[in-house]
Amino acid sequence: MDTFEIVHALQQSSALDGRLGELLEAYRAHYLNFFLTYFEQHRRPQYKGGYFNLNSVTGRPYEHHCCYSWTDGRSLGELSASWVSKLGPRDRLRAYADHLYAALRERYEVNGWFPHAVDDQTNRATDDPLNARIEPDASSFSHIFVLNGLFQYGLAFGDEAALHLARCLLGELRHALRAGTFLEGAAPRPEGQRAQGPSMIALGAISDVLETLKALSGGSLDATSEDARSLIALGRECVDYILHHHYRPEDHVFWEVSEGAEAVRNDQGQVITDPGHTLEFTGFAARFSAFLEPEEGESLRETCRSIFLWAAGRGFHAFRDLIYKNVDRDTGTPIKDATVTNLSRRVSPEVFQEHFGGKEETITLSTFPWWVPMELLAAGSLLRHGDSSGQIDGYLLRAIHGIFQYYCNPRIDGLCYQNIGDEFFDYLDIPPATPTLDLMHSHRSLRVFLRECGC
Repeated sequence: MDTFEIVHALQQSSALDGRLGELLEAYRAHYLNFFLTYFEQHRRPQYKGGYFNLNSVTGRPYEHHCCYSWTDGRSLGELSASWVSKLGPRDRLRAYADHLYAALRERYEVNGWFPHAVDDQTNRATDDPLNARIEPDASSFSHIFVLNGLFQYGLAFGDEAALHLARCLLGELRHALRAGTFLEGAAPRPEGQRAQGPSMIALGAISDVLETLKALSGGSLDATSEDARSLIALGRECVDYILHHHYRPEDHVFWEVSEGAEAVRNDQGQVITDPGHTLEFTGFAARFSAFLEPEEGESLRETCRSIFLWAAGRGFHAFRDLIYKNVDRDTGTPIKDATVTNLSRRVSPEVFQEHFGGKEETITLSTFPWWVPMELLAAGSLLRHGDSSGQIDGYLLRAIHGIFQYYCNPRIDGLCYQNIGDEFFDYLDIPPATPTLDLMHSHRSLRVFLRECGC
């Protein structure tokens, strides 16, 4: 069965059963093989990055010569986790992981921190405005993803230098989250405002590393080990911070940015909820709950289940199996999140003619990033157990149908377009984060779904 036979069969899936599991496993294996093969075919000694610099629409490399620390870091983590789980050819996984680790080590030595974007030949920070220097009392998303990758690589392959640097980055992350010195972008947020994203992404990295520790310990984590104790303690801090500052327990609503414990409103008076970030939190927290005492863990899962149901209900399009990037917390109204220029280059020729009348203009759209339904799969697979309503299974099937109905691109052998535009429901050639294909969101989400769902 070739890729698009798999895609077509997944479009028709109507139940969480063994057939669905077989199809998703075939797609997961195909997804991983695409990255391994591309690396092997394009590897060059002078190249310092992860070979993800492909446009998800055209399938061709971008003209710029950048690679991204957070992409390389989270790919290193996912390759290492796959090696530990024996989910691919271990020699090929190891070769790719070794390459990424060497590139990241050199990047740290050259720059003194992990810049958002670096030149793929020199490993030095580019003039990207997101390359604000990260001092030792601060941290960034790039540093979180790199510490995840270094931890998992060091654990999988017994590399003490990788583990030492990972522990240093973990200490800096802990300080930054407590002190409010986490740098999300080129400039700090307004005084007093904090987003849930840094704690949420940190929790995801902590869950990834704890699961690798557990797998390497024969399935039973030694919670008294120094690494486990440190990770679990910080994970608790992340969960506590988010639930006290970005969550309203009486009706389970969740939002992105707070000042103190109060939600921040935009100029239109809206409170932004990012359904994908919300669903990510429920999945990361549900995975983390396995490392808590049973009663504490079940309580956290129950909270996550309620948040998941609220976020999925708020986030899905009313009539299509797509999930919005941003919605208003209080009304569910989609919030336009993308200003698009060079329109004829960003949408298909058919959409440009039929939807926009062939006229170049600058427009603002709501979008549906590909990673959101993928993360719903991971979260829902953990939270469906105990959901007597059956709603989570329904949302899982909607997400699967949406992924394979809208996102699969034949130019990249069935991997996903990174964004879909509202109103015309076709690809929109703008990246949701960095303009690179992503190994982590899709492969990790499928891996967790297949492990947990048992379909």
